[in-house]
Amino acid sequence: MRILIVHHHHLPKMGHSVTGEGLRVQQLHDGLCAQGHHVSLLSGGASSPSELLLLCKDIDHDCIIAMHVHLMPILAKLEVPLILDLYAQRLMESQFESNTLETTMALIHALRYASLIVVSNDRQRWSWHGVLSMLGVQHMPEPIIVVPLQARPCGPRNPPEKFRLIGGGMDWPWQNPKPNLQRALNVFEQRGEGEIIWFGNPKERIEHPRIQYKDHVSYEAYRRELLCASAAFDWMEPNIEREFAIAFRHMDFVGCGLPILTGRYSPLPSFLHEGCWISDDLEEVLHDIMGHPHKLEEASKHLTRSLDRLSSSNTTKSLHSWLLDSKEIQWSHSPLVEPAQLWHELLEEKKINGTLIFANQEYDRDRQKKSCEISELHHKLAEHITTIANLSRSISDVVAYRKEAMIVLGGQIEQHSKTAEDLTTENAILRADIAKKSAELEAMDQLRSRLENDIQALREEVEKKKTLWRR
Repeated sequence: MRILIVHHHHLPKMGHSVTGEGLRVQQLHDGLCAQGHHVSLLSGGASSPSELLLLCKDIDHDCIIAMHVHLMPILAKLEVPLILDLYAQRLMESQFESNTLETTMALIHALRYASLIVVSNDRQRWSWHGVLSMLGVQHMPEPIIVVPLQARPCGPRNPPEKFRLIGGGMDWPWQNPKPNLQRALNVFEQRGEGEIIWFGNPKERIEHPRIQYKDHVSYEAYRRELLCASAAFDWMEPNIEREFAIAFRHMDFVGCGLPILTGRYSPLPSFLHEGCWISDDLEEVLHDIMGHPHKLEEASKHLTRSLDRLSSSNTTKSLHSWLLDSKEIQWSHSPLVEPAQLWHELLEEKKINGTLIFANQEYDRDRQKKSCEISELHHKLAEHITTIANLSRSISDVVAYRKEAMIVLGGQIEQHSKTAEDLTTENAILRADIAKKSAELEAMDQLRSRLENDIQALREEVEKKKTLWRR
């Protein structure tokens, strides 16, 4: 059969952290492929319901598995068998949230579109049977099947020499480990040994030298840390949600052969049996296993033997059987269905109204912003007009000054023109006088030369006469 799984979160990827939904989708994909089905995946990247439907129509499929409740009314329009995977106890989680009524009505409305409901453990199946009966579901054929979470095998364990507990998880309002972590630390102080490694960022941390908090790391790095621990700590404060929850971290503990310590409220004993310690007395459990380490080894071996039963192919056998027959849920009339439909329509209208109110607020903020910008532009425009007026006056003053300067310069030019003519005439006279003086100087030079010659001749004649007189 061609199966399409519609989901939101990414699948496990080397070097990255992963969500529970990603692990669940990978489990369904691998398990159903091993059973001979053709499985396609569609990650919810659509911007609208119509776009999601178009994306689904582009993929050949005979059946759809939806991982989210809000997808059901949309995917039902494709008119193929529609399976809703309720691996998390969403109805119980909503008891700790402010939108309990909305979540409940959305679930009831979504269930009406389901051909089959999938859960992850028997307690969840029992809890949904009562709800479905009130909604008019006929329990023949079986409307709910259990597809347990998968436990992925990991490498060989490397237990530490000193006792080490490991745990973690998201900081959900229905999941509070702090009081029991403190109890465990008190036991460690009494015995003078032991430590806790806790993955996650809780809002309230315990400041103690024997507990170490670590941020979320890649999936591979997280599982390597599990292999180096003595046991897993999952002892939360009891509440209704914890009584139905089997988490993906539990399956990681099992895959790494790590015994689990948890409270009596937990559904884990229903399929782990000797692989975990279930009790109301945390202190007694810790003293027991810290004093008898061989019990941890025995529990680890039991978990290892459970891995084949919790593989992807074995956990999806019940879903494979249903797909071969596809006996869909049979519905009869129920007085709860119509109110749920009305509530759903009301919630949808509230969403639309909320969107419109938000858009209107955005438009109003944008209008106010634009008004401020326009006022600022008007102010700047007024400043520019004033500047232009000042520039106009300055230009007028410059033009007037230019005219006056032209008049003054014109007179000066005319005066300078006349002066230049006079200077030219005077220069010509001076040049003529200079030429005359030069000629006179030249004549005087010639006269001087003649006189010098005459004087020289006289001197020679005088010398001759002096000679005659001496005789």
